[in-house]
Amino acid sequence: MPGGGDAPAPQAIALVYTPKEIGCSAGSENFAHYVACCLAATGAAHMVHLVPHYGGDAAAATAATAPRKEHLEVLHQTGQRIKATEARLTRGSPMSVVKTCAMVMVCVESSAMAACGERLRTSLVKSKDCILFAAGLGPTDARSLSGAMPDNIVLGACPCFDVVRISVQGVALYAATCDGYLVVERLSKEKERAGALAFIDMLEQRAGLSIWSHRNISAVAWGRILHSTFAAPNALHGVTAHAQLANASHRRLWAALLHEGNAVMTKAGKTVGNGEWRADLVGVSVLNAPRTEMVLQMPGPMFALAAWCNAGLGISPLKDAPTLMQQDLRDGRTTAVEHTLGEIVLEGKRLKVKTKVTELLLQAVQAAAAKGKGVPGISGKVLYEQAGSPTTSNQALYSAVFAAIAIFVCIGAVGVGMYLLD
Repeated sequence: MPGGGDAPAPQAIALVYTPKEIGCSAGSENFAHYVACCLAATGAAHMVHLVPHYGGDAAAATAATAPRKEHLEVLHQTGQRIKATEARLTRGSPMSVVKTCAMVMVCVESSAMAACGERLRTSLVKSKDCILFAAGLGPTDARSLSGAMPDNIVLGACPCFDVVRISVQGVALYAATCDGYLVVERLSKEKERAGALAFIDMLEQRAGLSIWSHRNISAVAWGRILHSTFAAPNALHGVTAHAQLANASHRRLWAALLHEGNAVMTKAGKTVGNGEWRADLVGVSVLNAPRTEMVLQMPGPMFALAAWCNAGLGISPLKDAPTLMQQDLRDGRTTAVEHTLGEIVLEGKRLKVKTKVTELLLQAVQAAAAKGKGVPGISGKVLYEQAGSPTTSNQALYSAVFAAIAIFVCIGAVGVGMYLLD
């Protein structure tokens, strides 16, 4: 539970994010506010600064409104509702505030990571005294930040959950949409000696974030990108994630997106030869991409059982909450689709791997965002037909076998349980 650790609180922490006022997705801002609230509410830090990074958009920075006056709260992954301690939290802080911070979490969009690093480098005088987390969605974010700040301790991190913002009676409630982890890179001895482990423990034990250590953040980021493909058809239809999974056409469409994405990752891994491109869903789901693809093509009742056994495939436990991409479309912002489906399409073209379904969904979301008229309301059945009713070879057979094994295991578990109770 949040606030359960005994580690001493550092003097100050900054979270740098891309503000949605410049028209981008709200994902960066929402995640930064979620983490900041957790830190401020539990006393994990004496002071938490939220620092917007406008990049080269001087007009947006000049026209930026004063910090919002709503009270900030978090619907934590544990189900606990936490109210931020306003005395420990400052919003709209200037970049120069990082001089006073022992840790900076950089949550900006991938395209802005290098430029943000350049700005941070001019602000941090004693660079060795500050540890930075590159907490973006892109598989090369940590490398971009390290390149801009070679004299700093930079840790790669990948948030394997989205955060949506819900306004309720003057309260800005930030809610995590699934039980995913904040995956951080496995520490080298140098980074451990620099104090990075203490900050990771603080995020986990005091702020209550679910932390997972992994040797390859790029693989985790690609897994997150693959898993996030479900958000595109969800945003185009306008239903909840639970309703989307209940629809067979939506499930087959997501299976086709996973199939194409996994084909790209497999080819890329063979081409590179070092495993960097292997998509790892460890921070999101207990199943890998091919097995998730099989589960999605099971008949309805078998799918419901398999999804329940596998913690909902990493999909939102918030039954009425929209996905972040759907929320972006509704509010007339651009989405993060270029960083998810767009990355898969680009790699597919480079490696000559067909990504027909992915490209169709990418263009549809981009067109909807360009019109600025909200969610177009295209049903899963229509999207599936527009994509050519895709099926993946042998996956239906594998799905049936996988379902039979799952049912056999469940029946066996029930039988053992009844035997032990007797």
